[in-house]
Amino acid sequence: MEQDSYQVNVKHDKYQYWFISSGKNGDVMKVVTMQPLLRANRYNLAVADVDNGKLDYESITDNGDLDQVFGTVSEIVKFFTENFPGSENSIKGNTAVKTRLYTMKVSNHLKEIKSEFELFGTTDASGNGIL
Repeated sequence: MEQDSYQVNVKHDKYQYWFISSGKNGDVMKVVTMQPLLRANRYNLAVADVDNGKLDYESITDNGDLDQVFGTVSEIVKFFTENFPGSENSIKGNTAVKTRLYTMKVSNHLKEIKSEFELFGTTDASGNGIL
Protein backbone atom coordinates (compact mmCIF):
# COMPACT_ATOMS: atom_id res chain seq x y z
CA MET A 1 0.00 0.00 0.00
CA GLU A 2 1.25 3.42 -0.86
CA GLN A 3 0.78 5.37 2.35
CA ASP A 4 3.00 7.52 4.48
CA SER A 5 4.71 5.54 7.19
CA TYR A 6 7.03 6.16 10.10
CA GLN A 7 10.63 5.03 10.30
CA VAL A 8 10.73 1.62 11.97
CA ASN A 9 13.41 0.04 14.15
CA VAL A 10 13.49 -3.74 13.95
CA LYS A 11 14.54 -5.95 16.84
CA HIS A 12 17.23 -8.43 15.79
CA ASP A 13 14.86 -11.42 15.84
CA LYS A 14 12.44 -9.63 13.46
CA TYR A 15 9.47 -10.26 15.76
CA GLN A 16 9.30 -6.77 17.28
CA TYR A 17 9.14 -3.35 15.58
CA TRP A 18 9.35 0.09 17.18
CA PHE A 19 8.29 3.47 15.83
CA ILE A 20 7.24 6.89 17.09
CA SER A 21 3.75 8.20 16.38
CA SER A 22 3.88 12.01 16.12
CA GLY A 23 0.65 13.93 16.35
CA LYS A 24 -1.67 16.14 18.33
CA ASN A 25 -0.80 14.37 21.60
CA GLY A 26 2.95 14.60 21.03
CA ASP A 27 5.35 11.74 20.35
CA VAL A 28 4.21 8.27 21.40
CA MET A 29 6.47 5.22 21.15
CA LYS A 30 4.58 2.30 19.60
CA VAL A 31 5.56 -1.36 19.35
CA VAL A 32 4.28 -3.96 16.92
CA THR A 33 4.96 -7.52 18.04
CA MET A 34 4.44 -10.60 15.91
CA GLN A 35 3.44 -13.09 18.60
CA PRO A 36 3.84 -16.78 17.68
CA LEU A 37 0.63 -18.78 18.08
CA LEU A 38 0.27 -22.51 18.78
CA ARG A 39 -0.03 -23.48 15.12
CA ALA A 40 3.30 -23.47 13.31
CA ASN A 41 4.04 -20.38 11.21
CA ARG A 42 1.01 -18.45 12.52
CA TYR A 43 1.35 -15.12 14.33
CA ASN A 44 -0.82 -12.55 16.06
CA LEU A 45 -0.01 -8.95 15.23
CA ALA A 46 -0.22 -6.91 18.46
CA VAL A 47 0.14 -3.13 18.68
CA ALA A 48 1.01 -1.39 21.95
CA ASP A 49 2.05 2.01 23.24
CA VAL A 50 5.09 2.20 25.47
CA ASP A 51 4.06 3.88 28.73
CA ASN A 52 6.73 4.32 31.42
CA GLY A 53 8.77 1.51 29.89
CA LYS A 54 5.86 -0.95 29.81
CA LEU A 55 3.80 -2.14 26.86
CA ASP A 56 0.20 -0.93 27.05
CA TYR A 57 -2.09 -2.87 24.71
CA GLU A 58 -5.23 -1.19 26.07
CA SER A 59 -4.38 2.42 25.24
CA ILE A 60 -6.10 4.46 22.57
CA THR A 61 -3.53 6.97 21.37
CA ASP A 62 -5.88 9.14 19.25
CA ASN A 63 -2.86 11.06 17.96
CA GLY A 64 -4.53 12.14 14.69
CA ASP A 65 -2.11 10.08 12.59
CA LEU A 66 -4.09 6.88 12.07
CA ASP A 67 -3.35 6.69 8.34
CA GLN A 68 0.37 6.97 8.95
CA VAL A 69 0.24 4.38 11.76
CA PHE A 70 -1.76 2.03 9.52
CA GLY A 71 0.76 2.60 6.71
CA THR A 72 3.58 1.77 9.12
CA VAL A 73 1.88 -1.42 10.28
CA SER A 74 1.32 -2.47 6.65
CA GLU A 75 5.04 -1.95 5.93
CA ILE A 76 5.87 -4.06 8.98
CA VAL A 77 3.58 -6.87 7.75
CA LYS A 78 5.27 -6.74 4.32
CA PHE A 79 8.73 -6.89 5.90
CA PHE A 80 7.72 -9.72 8.21
CA THR A 81 6.20 -11.85 5.45
CA GLU A 82 9.29 -11.32 3.28
CA ASN A 83 11.45 -12.60 6.15
CA PHE A 84 9.04 -15.39 7.15
CA PRO A 85 7.55 -16.64 3.86
CA GLY A 86 4.34 -18.60 4.23
CA SER A 87 3.56 -17.09 7.61
CA GLU A 88 -0.07 -16.47 8.50
CA ASN A 89 -0.76 -13.29 10.43
CA SER A 90 -3.88 -12.59 12.50
CA ILE A 91 -5.05 -9.09 13.28
CA LYS A 92 -7.82 -8.47 15.79
CA GLY A 93 -8.45 -5.58 18.12
CA ASN A 94 -8.56 -6.28 21.84
CA THR A 95 -11.82 -4.33 21.97
CA ALA A 96 -14.83 -4.27 19.66
CA VAL A 97 -14.03 -0.62 18.83
CA LYS A 98 -10.47 -1.44 17.76
CA THR A 99 -11.60 -4.47 15.75
CA ARG A 100 -14.14 -2.33 13.93
CA LEU A 101 -11.51 0.34 13.26
CA TYR A 102 -9.06 -2.24 11.87
CA THR A 103 -11.80 -3.78 9.73
CA MET A 104 -12.72 -0.37 8.29
CA LYS A 105 -9.08 0.46 7.51
CA VAL A 106 -8.56 -2.90 5.81
CA SER A 107 -11.82 -2.51 3.88
CA ASN A 108 -10.71 0.91 2.61
CA HIS A 109 -7.55 -0.66 1.16
CA LEU A 110 -8.89 -4.10 0.31
CA LYS A 111 -7.98 -4.04 -3.38
CA GLU A 112 -4.36 -3.08 -2.64
CA ILE A 113 -4.05 -5.59 0.20
CA LYS A 114 -5.49 -8.44 -1.87
CA SER A 115 -2.99 -7.70 -4.64
CA GLU A 116 -0.14 -8.51 -2.22
CA PHE A 117 -1.62 -10.97 0.28
CA GLU A 118 -4.15 -13.75 0.59
CA LEU A 119 -6.76 -12.38 2.96
CA PHE A 120 -9.09 -14.43 5.13
CA GLY A 121 -11.68 -13.19 7.56
CA THR A 122 -13.87 -14.75 10.19
CA THR A 123 -15.88 -13.80 13.24
CA ASP A 124 -15.52 -14.81 16.86
CA ALA A 125 -18.35 -16.09 19.08
CA SER A 126 -19.55 -12.50 19.60
CA GLY A 127 -19.70 -11.77 15.88
CA ASN A 128 -16.62 -9.52 15.90
CA GLY A 129 -14.49 -9.65 12.76
CA ILE A 130 -11.05 -11.22 12.82
CA LEU A 131 -8.54 -10.95 9.97
